[in-house]
Amino acid sequence: HKFPVPVLLQWYTIAFVAFGAFLMECLGNIVLNDYRDTHFLDPQDIEDLWDEKNITQDLRDDFHLPGWLRWLSLASPMVGAVAFAILIVHAILNVTHGSRWRKENGTEEEKTLNWKTSERQELVLLVISMPAVFIIMSIRSTERMWMVMRGWHTGAERATDLALFDENLELAAVCQYYTVFVFSQICVSLLQEQKGSNDMKKAIKYVGFQGVYAWCIIGSIHSILLFVIAFSGHH
Repeated sequence: HKFPVPVLLQWYTIAFVAFGAFLMECLGNIVLNDYRDTHFLDPQDIEDLWDEKNITQDLRDDFHLPGWLRWLSLASPMVGAVAFAILIVHAILNVTHGSRWRKENGTEEEKTLNWKTSERQELVLLVISMPAVFIIMSIRSTERMWMVMRGWHTGAERATDLALFDENLELAAVCQYYTVFVFSQICVSLLQEQKGSNDMKKAIKYVGFQGVYAWCIIGSIHSILLFVIAFSGHH
């Protein structure tokens, strides 16, 4: 089969290529700086770095990783990479299914532009892709915390790492709230297609989802405030 070149120009392809590149950059840094250079966060290597950086005993006690927790922490980025791969497969299946349906059952325009997603499918792809943001931001936060715990960064650099740790996770949280809102819009669009009066559909749209809207708005404001506090506290 001839490769469909137009799919390369779609927003979802560009987004997932960017996500994948960002993830590979994170994993590359971890493999080189944490797995290779510290021999998988070897306690003796970290102890030597603590001595070199004059880390106090109180901080050493705080930074100490028990053996089981060390290996669990080391495995987490690779587990995130596997989850990202599963997410990519899910997105590809969704896109190809939609393209096949439009080619067989769509209008003439949809048959010609079969890789162009419908409005609802775009919402579905946003829901599917949301974990990608959490995976990448969580891995970056883990990387920042390792920099602090192994004593690689101290002083102002340590403060930067701690601020970025919080900022990464709060950015992911904002994306989560937005995705929940997107999911509510998918539910609304499905309800609009059901039998019933227009007044009932309008009431469900604006009243039935008030709790969801409030949770998304308040949660987003909360995360944005924490992001600003972490950023301004560092600078």
